[in-house]
Order: sequence, then structure tokens, then C-alpha cells
Amino acid sequence: ADCEKMIHASKKAGKILTVGYVRRFLPDGELIKSKVDAGDLGNVYYAETKWLRRRGVPGYGGWFTTKKLSGGGPLIDLGCHMLDLTCWFLGHPKPKRVFASSGCHLAKKDYTYLSMWGKSNMKGTYDVEDYASAMIRFDNDVTLLLQVSWAMNIVDNNRLETWLAGDKGGCVNGDKGLHFVGQERGGLTDTNFELPEGNGFRPQLVHFSECIRKGKTPRVKPGEAMMVQKILQAIYDSAKLKREVLVK
Repeated sequence: ADCEKMIHASKKAGKILTVGYVRRFLPDGELIKSKVDAGDLGNVYYAETKWLRRRGVPGYGGWFTTKKLSGGGPLIDLGCHMLDLTCWFLGHPKPKRVFASSGCHLAKKDYTYLSMWGKSNMKGTYDVEDYASAMIRFDNDVTLLLQVSWAMNIVDNNRLETWLAGDKGGCVNGDKGLHFVGQERGGLTDTNFELPEGNGFRPQLVHFSECIRKGKTPRVKPGEAMMVQKILQAIYDSAKLKREVLVK
């Protein structure tokens, strides 16, 4: 509902509205998008995206972990970015159905953290999930598996990865680099890309400034951000109801 109000207000005022989905402005994301758009992966029919932390609840006991302030836990914090990025790669097909689960299994116990963004208050409020997973089916029969967590018993301290599978090729992007796989002249191919470590915030701000000065269309359109919110809501609904739900 808040998104709808923002979109309506921007149209009424004649102003440019965008959302800070910064991962679209990183070098690896831009390269993947160019490869997908060029048809190098062919028809992409399956995707996975995940952002998992071993112990990395941000600002424990504060804004992030208080549902009435933040809206939720890692799903709405990390998941929104991974959903937006993957949907951008896929060309923003319309989501139809979601089956999801979520819960809090580690963060409310004797919590020992590896990293903490912001100040912690271990006696403060924690009423959000610490993990969520969802299978999303789109109207073009593409399926997407999403996994997010602030606290999960995994080997890596941080696991950030997106995988696209197409009928011509595939790619895996994450902490271990960017890799494309395919087939050529009867053999399988593997290509690794060495990309500079990028900071997406500066190009994101430069892009938005150009949209204002030159009247360009923002890379992140309000309707696309709205769709991410609808998917997130469907995930929370499915997890609560413990069944598949339609994306409204």
C-alpha cells in the first residue's frame, strides 16, 4: 500500500521516482544482464539466488529486528535485493505462485555473532524471522528459488550467490567470482571473469542524477520495485499459512 501511495504521489507531482536496488549497478550484475539480453544463455528456465550469513544479524535488538519498524527480517532486508536483481536478469516476468517457509531458530537463543552491523542490544526486541526460503513460479514457467538468512549453520561466514540456468548456457555469480558455462563445437565450455571490486552506490547516484538532468528513465522502475514487494508479501503469507499462495 505504501508503494502504491509513493507511485501515485510521484505521478501527481510529475517527479522521477526510483528505488535504491544498488546491486543492479555492480559490474558483475551489469555483465550478466548484458549476456542474458544478448541471448548467450538462451531461454533461462530456472534460477536460484541466496544470501546466507552464518551469524550476522544486523543491529540486534534495534530497528532491524523490530517488525513494526522494519517490516521483517532477512527476507525483506536481503531478499528484496536478491529478488530484484534476479527478476531484472529474467526480464521481469509476472510472478504467479509462491510456496515458502520461514522461521526463527537461532537468533533468539544464546546468540553469538561473527559480524554486527550497527549497535547491538541483546535485551532488545527480536520478533522477525532469521531465515526464509521460497519457490516462485512465473507466468512464463520460469521458477526461482530464493534463500536468505541472518543466522544459519553453514560453513561460510557469508554466502551470496545467484545462478541462472538456460538452454544455451548458465552462469553462477557470488563470493567465488563470476562463471559462465555452456557448450560449443561438441564440447563443454567454462569461462571465468575477473572483474574489479565495484561499489554500486556511486554509479547508482550518478545514474539518478542523469535521470533528473537529462530526463532519462531510471534503471529501477517503480512498477518493478512494486512487484518485488508483492512477491515478498506473498512469501510471508505462504510461510504463515503453510501452503502455496497466489501473488496478488
